[in-house]
Amino acid sequence: MSREEDMLDREIEAAVRAHGHVRPPWIEFPGRPRFTSFWYVGGAGEWHLAVWLRWWQRHLAEEAARLEYFREHPPPTSWLDWAATAVWPELDEDGDAIDEAVRRLAAAGLGSFERWCAWMSEEPG
Repeated sequence: MSREEDMLDREIEAAVRAHGHVRPPWIEFPGRPRFTSFWYVGGAGEWHLAVWLRWWQRHLAEEAARLEYFREHPPPTSWLDWAATAVWPELDEDGDAIDEAVRRLAAAGLGSFERWCAWMSEEPG
């Protein structure tokens, strides 16, 4: 096991002791907008995403368990595509399938495809 993997595992253990699981990014860091450098430039946000993903892949392999996790921690509109592709990672491989992933999440009672589309059309960039 690499040093980084060991560090990730220690973070997972601490989160599980504190919360019973690794919390999703919008709960761990409330108020941090989704598309900011906080999540992508080697800081606390990016590290949390790495910890979360390692925990997620090891502990929530089944679709039903993944959907239940997000029912317990509903994603904000700005995180719907991220949550959807966490549930169905095969849909993340095709950029055109992101809409379908969000539709599926909404059909499961999580978020609104229409609100997500409106939010995406407002998001600069």
